[in-house]
Amino acid sequence: MIKTRQEKTSDSTERIIEAATVLFARKGFHGVSTRELAAEVGLNIATVNYHVGGKQALYQEVFRRTFAKERELLQALIGEVPDAVVQEREAFRQLLETIVESSLNLTREHPEIAQLYVRRWLDQDTTVMENYHEQFSIPLYQMIRDLLERAQAAGTVDVHGLDLGIFLQSFSWMVYGYFLGEPIDFHQRRRDPFQPENIEQFKRFLCDYIGRMIKLA
Repeated sequence: MIKTRQEKTSDSTERIIEAATVLFARKGFHGVSTRELAAEVGLNIATVNYHVGGKQALYQEVFRRTFAKERELLQALIGEVPDAVVQEREAFRQLLETIVESSLNLTREHPEIAQLYVRRWLDQDTTVMENYHEQFSIPLYQMIRDLLERAQAAGTVDVHGLDLGIFLQSFSWMVYGYFLGEPIDFHQRRRDPFQPENIEQFKRFLCDYIGRMIKLA
């Protein structure tokens, strides 16, 4: 286990984790060797293992840090939403738009998030990181689900008959697909997903999609 939560990490450990985040995002768990990682940070394999406890522990720590960024963002936005916001349609709409915009900004500023998750989906090796969904996916989705259920109880939205699991996952699929797949237009031109005007257009689409799905639009 990497000692990152209860005691200060060394500069070497931080360098290893930062380099590993980039490499795992580009190549996935099985595409990165400890030798490659050691060469990237200018250390030998034994020193890397000393600091991070092996590749699997390092991979898990990379995901823990990524999850922490997302959890911190959501907690700041919806940790203590007043009833008045949940009960008033326009206020609730503005809150959802803020969540969408903040999520897009986080992924734009940290593109490795999309890359890491998509690589893990494609890998499908559950032995590398057991209980992945229980650790990293469900806690985030549950926060949004609780918010929507409060709004449902207040009569602000209508999610009866909506599979909230698929609905919430679809948001992740669309965001990560947007940044990794590059949007196109009907002239078959690929557009830069990181351009502000393209992100703004995508944000409007997401807000409209969400509003329609939960009958807020």
